[in-house]
Amino acid sequence: MSLPEASWTWVEVESEGTAMEDVSSFKTVEDWESDATIALTRGDVFGALRIYEEILKVYPQYLKAWYNRAVILEQYVNDKPQSLWCYEQALKIDPNNVDILHNKAKLLAEMQMYEEAEKAYIRVLQVKPNYLKSLMGLSAVYVNEGKFDEALRAVSLAERHKLTPQQKADLLAVKAIVLSNMGKSKQAIKVCKKALALDPKDDSVWETMGVAYFNINKFKEAVRCLNRAIEMNPQNMSARQMKTDIMDNLADVGIMVYDDEPGF
Repeated sequence: MSLPEASWTWVEVESEGTAMEDVSSFKTVEDWESDATIALTRGDVFGALRIYEEILKVYPQYLKAWYNRAVILEQYVNDKPQSLWCYEQALKIDPNNVDILHNKAKLLAEMQMYEEAEKAYIRVLQVKPNYLKSLMGLSAVYVNEGKFDEALRAVSLAERHKLTPQQKADLLAVKAIVLSNMGKSKQAIKVCKKALALDPKDDSVWETMGVAYFNINKFKEAVRCLNRAIEMNPQNMSARQMKTDIMDNLADVGIMVYDDEPGF
């Protein structure tokens, strides 16, 4: 089961040494950026991209334009390769910008380029060791790489920070998956319960708890948890498949289980 990565960072990025001169004889850069924002608000995504392209023709070192193009391409157009290229252009201007480094790392993880994502997250943490979202993202990447010891260490580092309830729930969800994959199913179940106390609608945590119960042969509890995962997110295909596999396996050994059985 793959993990969602850490959240995106949206920032206002200043471009050092870039004068705010006229892009044309009529409009300043700020005017064009305002037009791009209006176009995006109206749903004219490609209109916004064209405006940033025009700005970059005149000011190729304008960091904020590269950054905004990258975010629009990923968030609105789903053109991940082009978005990645824009982030890389921005980082040529400001190689230590942790927000851009973080977004690049997150994008790489979404593209399942986990080795590159790991390096990018580590680069963020070299610049800013207490950057919480990158710690959380790195732990998720380690899980997807099967590096569970490293993932647990990253989780432990993140747990030392002051967390919002949602951040704590997200971190506990990662920790539960790590423990489950390390064969520590009972610990994973305890962590899942803590996560669900904070966010009872997280289908991934219900699924993780179902897997952990299955691993200790508590099949009814496993199916119950998987049912909750499907209830929270009907599109959770991995929970559906695991539930089917469990019920088929039980039927093969003569144990019939029905969803309407008490406790399910």
